[in-house]
Amino acid sequence: MFWLNTIKNFIKILRQGQTPAQIAGGFALGAAVGIAPVFDPFFHALGYLLLVNFSGLQGLWTSLYNAPIAPLTRFNNTVVMGSFVCGLFLLFPIYFGMKQFVVAYRTHIGSRVERWRVYQLISKSTLMHWYNKIRSLGE
Repeated sequence: MFWLNTIKNFIKILRQGQTPAQIAGGFALGAAVGIAPVFDPFFHALGYLLLVNFSGLQGLWTSLYNAPIAPLTRFNNTVVMGSFVCGLFLLFPIYFGMKQFVVAYRTHIGSRVERWRVYQLISKSTLMHWYNKIRSLGE
């Protein structure tokens, strides 16, 4: 049920509510923060490259480490540094791609999805009806 509810909420967000820029911004920030641990070996290699192999950055890392708040970010961890850099690098492409997707969904794709037989079966099923009824009791 968790996945059905997640998909339903995602489609609901795409259909109505916020502007495409707001939806894309939230999605991009969530993607930057929630990059899967599957990529940790790559993040480690990138972080190691930045923290150890680029000797020109050693002064910057030393200054940051001696600053009062920067060490709390654990930037000196190779996985943290690598995932941070990847998150920054992917932030804008994900933002602009998602923004275009939201606009396309609202103009073209949404009406097609609602005509899918699977969508109609799931949205009109008694299981989904009961789930929504039980869920609304908690609100």
